[in-house]
Amino acid sequence: MKRFIFLFIIILNIGFIGSVNAAELLLENFENSTSGTINGATYTSNGYQGYGMLFNEPGDYVKFHSSKFPSEGTFEAYIYITGDNSAWSKDIIFDTNARAGYSGAHIALYLTEERKLMFREWGSTIPAIYNVFGTTELSLNTWYAIGVSWGAQGVHIYVNGELDASDTSLTYSWDADESVYLGDCPDDDWAGSNYYNSFYGILDSVRTSNVQQDITYSISEDCEVDIDGLIISGTKEVGSAITFSVEANNTCSSTIYYRYTYHAGYGTDDYDGLHWNLMTDSEYTTESTISFTFDEADKYIVVVWAKNSPSDSNEGVPIIGIDVTIREEGEEPYFPF
Repeated sequence: MKRFIFLFIIILNIGFIGSVNAAELLLENFENSTSGTINGATYTSNGYQGYGMLFNEPGDYVKFHSSKFPSEGTFEAYIYITGDNSAWSKDIIFDTNARAGYSGAHIALYLTEERKLMFREWGSTIPAIYNVFGTTELSLNTWYAIGVSWGAQGVHIYVNGELDASDTSLTYSWDADESVYLGDCPDDDWAGSNYYNSFYGILDSVRTSNVQQDITYSISEDCEVDIDGLIISGTKEVGSAITFSVEANNTCSSTIYYRYTYHAGYGTDDYDGLHWNLMTDSEYTTESTISFTFDEADKYIVVVWAKNSPSDSNEGVPIIGIDVTIREEGEEPYFPF
């Protein structure tokens, strides 16, 4: 008699697979496409490693179907929290829904009111709701690598590759058909149908498996940004678009955020070095190249900031500057010899 083992893994915009064996992959690359059901959530290019999934309205979710979850599993993702859900005390990061009249098991990873991770499972084969609470408070507008594994070795929660909480007392045995949700769980047999527990933020490189594995995702606290250069192209006159391109990289290969600023009167008595103007609609952008049009002739200094997160302190942030003279429209450029 042959025995078949069904292994299930979801990967959303995979950056790397870590120690997962190729035979365990069912869905492999969701770069701006997915075979799951998307409700409200949208793709964003501001992910940790390219595209991610943005959840910014109540009831935004992505739903996938698995075969069966045994008594173990692993979930990993990069997470960027943009807001808190004030309607309920727990926001769903992922949830499996197999209740079917509360006959199956149910597992989930939440954010608590304090923005700490919380693993929960319950069901008819388990005597009570079982929670494991993380200890690290996650900040808004900051990327984190999170992970949880559960099974015969207990429950282990990780933040940025470091063990955040652990409980080895959980032992259970169940096997249930599951639906896997990201962001919210809106099925009619669960309170999420009222969208009380929506997650607000970005999930990137999501991976979930029905086997307990080592957590491989991490973010180094020593991730440094290096700026290699700033290139200007275009006609330097009033009313003409000029392109500014920054060459930068960081040691953790994550998204870099740029702040483009300028100051008029550079090198004159009018220059005070204090009143800087933004060159983009938002303070920080992930675009390494922008187009900008000056509306007055003057000598300007352009300074670009580069850092790993728009919420980080500006202290010690790498910057690069260049001066540019903007002449009147149609005026011939002056070349001193």
